[in-house]
Amino acid sequence: MARQVLRPPDWWYWPKDWINEIKARKGWTDKDIANYLGVSVRTVIYLKKEPWNRSGELILKLLDLRNKTMQEEICL
Repeated sequence: MARQVLRPPDWWYWPKDWINEIKARKGWTDKDIANYLGVSVRTVIYLKKEPWNRSGELILKLLDLRNKTMQEEICL
C-alpha cells in the first residue's frame, strides 16, 4: 500500500491574506483581531499558518470582518 503525501488545501493562504488586509486597512494588530474573534492571539497565528485545522466558524467570522472592512472603505 502506497503512502499518500498530505498537502494543504488550495485555499490555505486566504485567511492569511485576509488578516494582512485587515491589518493594513484598519491598523489592527493580531491582538485586536483576536479580541474581535473572541480567541487568543495564538489562535490567530495558527489561523494564518494552518487554517484547515481551525474552526470553520472562525474562518467565516474572519471573512465577515474582512468584508466589513472593505465596505467601510468603499463607503468613504
